[in-house]
Amino acid sequence: MNDDASKTARSLGGELAGRVEHVGPHVADDVALLGRLPAAHRSLLERLNGFSVQKGALRVFGLRDEPYLDLEQWNDDGLWKYAWSKPLEAWLMIAQNAFGSQYAYRLDGPDGDIGGPIYYLDPIELGEAPLFDDVDAFIEECVVRMADAVFDPELKAAVERYGPVDPSELLVFSPAEALGGLRDLDNVQQLSAVTAMTFSGDIYRQIDEHPDADPTEVRPVKDDAGRDRLELVYPP
Repeated sequence: MNDDASKTARSLGGELAGRVEHVGPHVADDVALLGRLPAAHRSLLERLNGFSVQKGALRVFGLRDEPYLDLEQWNDDGLWKYAWSKPLEAWLMIAQNAFGSQYAYRLDGPDGDIGGPIYYLDPIELGEAPLFDDVDAFIEECVVRMADAVFDPELKAAVERYGPVDPSELLVFSPAEALGGLRDLDNVQQLSAVTAMTFSGDIYRQIDEHPDADPTEVRPVKDDAGRDRLELVYPP
């Protein structure tokens, strides 16, 4: 472990102790993905194997059983990514906030190196933007800072109003913004995190397939695997 990562690791004990929830059991040393992570990220998960801060405002994925807090399961195509028409295999999501905004590494192939900037992906289109220079900066400037106080005013107001928000759930706007709904906290409801990301993908995909038409109805449906999905109805 390099000196910077060691410093980060030491700071975590003091700066995050007593301010995290839903911490998983100790991660096994032989988990392959753990060994591929940058030193500071690996050190974080060795001490705090997936957790939430500020009543669920931010959740950091670990290597554990629950899919909504597990790096491998959350990034599996079969959990929710399958619903999106845009390619997502280049992204390794490492955390999310209560609205479903993702924080992720960009990968160079499925077995490529994990590192570099941490990107922010919005929950509506998963449009990406680099936000932190590396995972060390993400830990210090986002995770530790968020553990101290929710610095986004809208997220803070939402968690104060609807929280605590369990890591298995997300806060979503209904009707969805992509369908013309207003981004107003009066329009927030809680959904399973997996369902919320699946529904967002369903909406994104079908709008993308019908760029010149507006849906007249949104129908809840079940797919062939019995999963909850959304179908947008368009004029003939």
